[in-house]
Amino acid sequence: MRSPVLLLAVPTLLWRLVSANDRYWGMGYHYSAVLMPIVFLAAADGVRRCGSRLRTLLPACALVAGLGSFGLQAAHLTAGVWTPSQRAGIDAVLARIPDGADVMASNRLAPRLTSRCTVRFFDGVSKARPEWVVVAKPEQSWPTTLATKEFALEELKSTGYLRVAETDSVVLLHRA
Repeated sequence: MRSPVLLLAVPTLLWRLVSANDRYWGMGYHYSAVLMPIVFLAAADGVRRCGSRLRTLLPACALVAGLGSFGLQAAHLTAGVWTPSQRAGIDAVLARIPDGADVMASNRLAPRLTSRCTVRFFDGVSKARPEWVVVAKPEQSWPTTLATKEFALEELKSTGYLRVAETDSVVLLHRA
């Protein structure tokens, strides 16, 4: 906070404050990568500007910050991870989609299909009508919310899509 270099982070922080994307404030995405070099340089400049008495506390502060950050990251790494039985169920559902199919898939499932299908992102608002729709549940991935996802799935079913497979982790719809 002692460095004027930190002012470079203000525009990014301001647009985050007005955004509806709550993922900007989490640790699980890349959004903070923009700010980290600025904060690091400001910290180095701030340490240079503070007196020698405060510099003696720097190693203890770095240790506390590092341990706190490690604990938060460790908790994040295990959040939202599919269990082996859930992965097996997902693999079985995705295997029902034929190679070369036109698919709309949610964020975490799309990468598993791109090598063999034409994949579009399931955002909950698209009016595209691909042959297949596969959505992870109860995953909430920006820009969709759980409510928009459920509404979109119900709307797809009301317009001719049939639920052909479902597990506790994924639902697969096929256009009739």
